[in-house]
Amino acid sequence: MTLTRRDFVKKTGTAGLAVAAGSVGFPYIASAQTAMTINTAYFPTYPGHLLEHYNLKNNLFVKYAAQFGYDITLNQVEAQTGVAALEGVLAGELDWTHHGESPAATIISNQLPVYLGSPGDGGYGNTLMVRPDSTVGTLDELVEKKARIALRIASGQHGFCDALFRAAYGKGPEELGIEMVDMSPSEAMLFPKGLDAVVSHAVIPFLMRHKGVAKFLVNNEGVPGSAWKGPVGPDGKVDFFKNAGAHPEGFILYRGYNSYRRELIDEHPDLYVAFMLAMVEAAKANDQSTPEGQRMAYEWGKDLWGLPKEQVMAQFAASITMSHRKWPWLTEGDLKAIVNGAPMLHAAGRIRRPVKWDMVKEYFSATAPLDKKSWEMAGSVPAIEEMTRTDVADVRGYPMWMMDKWEAKDVM
Repeated sequence: MTLTRRDFVKKTGTAGLAVAAGSVGFPYIASAQTAMTINTAYFPTYPGHLLEHYNLKNNLFVKYAAQFGYDITLNQVEAQTGVAALEGVLAGELDWTHHGESPAATIISNQLPVYLGSPGDGGYGNTLMVRPDSTVGTLDELVEKKARIALRIASGQHGFCDALFRAAYGKGPEELGIEMVDMSPSEAMLFPKGLDAVVSHAVIPFLMRHKGVAKFLVNNEGVPGSAWKGPVGPDGKVDFFKNAGAHPEGFILYRGYNSYRRELIDEHPDLYVAFMLAMVEAAKANDQSTPEGQRMAYEWGKDLWGLPKEQVMAQFAASITMSHRKWPWLTEGDLKAIVNGAPMLHAAGRIRRPVKWDMVKEYFSATAPLDKKSWEMAGSVPAIEEMTRTDVADVRGYPMWMMDKWEAKDVM
């Protein structure tokens, strides 16, 4: 039979199942194939969904689920944002979805009935843009004109914009008289009249620039765009980037997580393990340090976005999973994005209470032992020493199943 999560934890504890390095074992195989349909979401503007595309094309999840005794029909539906897809999970229409740190903070603070877990990704940061004919070249000018900036409220876009102005002035944009206009990404891409600036994420700014709708002012990594007229530091970043809350990675840590329907994980925890094994294989195949990984990324992105090659490849070069790590496990460093971004959401009245580390641990504790099981079945790769490196560009730490070792300092 297939074990429930409670049975799995009772039987194996947090140690999971030890297997030989480099091997994949399936100790609990159902005696008969259990037919199930799994519904998930994808977002065409999110480069990280190359991994989902590869998974679907090569039947990876279906293959690994079969090893646990499941006959899976996998459906993927298109969604505009992770927030929209999360609504589908809460309604029971989707089994899981990927989304950013702000929806994760909302889930934890408002105690929404889903489980949070891996795979993780990120790096596809936000960009502040102005019109092609705009004379605005600094944040000072946006403040002076009491600008109207369109973005998706309570999302990573909002978090970036708040952190950007706090790094420059020590105050959030609303405190400075700037109006935040809640707008969907599809509408904001048109840069409607009455707006002075737009914030969007991942490939969307590149699409807007390519279509002549916008020009870049500054992005999450502190890189000035063609519209920027202000001071630039010796590192080539805007001069106040040194004050960024997530320096040197960005104004914010831009991270993604998965939300899972609770009943699915409680009743079929091995499907989580199967999905993570699929993501391990997908991450290795799409390693952006290899010619084959780059070729697959370009072939997928060019048809989807219609951008020049260098702009397509820039999306994947920013990937935490495909470029910086080549593995999909969440670490303490990735979860810092949730805790660090929550104060802005709470101050804006978007979440009920501040998010503390004990709340984060509680929400991720359901999937932590399943992460460990997946990691061990994948050969315990990478080593914990690789996950905890500090001499790399991305913020890391101990994985979820070692949360007892987390530094876990709450934001004051």
